[in-house]
Amino acid sequence: ALDSNKTVFGPATDGGYYLIGQSAMNTALFKGIPWSTEKVLAKSTEQLDPGNYSLLTYKNDIDCLEDLAEHPIFTSFIPHS
Repeated sequence: ALDSNKTVFGPATDGGYYLIGQSAMNTALFKGIPWSTEKVLAKSTEQLDPGNYSLLTYKNDIDCLEDLAEHPIFTSFIPHS
């Protein structure tokens, strides 16, 4: 995806992203983002020209311990009480 675009996002179903790739580091992209909200991806892409980024497949990401339960491969990492 970086062959044809300067930035690529792996969008998360909660409005954020699970991956970002850049052909050249652009730290300005990380400023002014309302982190840990459903607006992260939208605010990030607003800063870029539409033709300069691409989106991969939407997936669930892991933001907290409860999110691990949605990914069976990681259930062994969940502490049991």
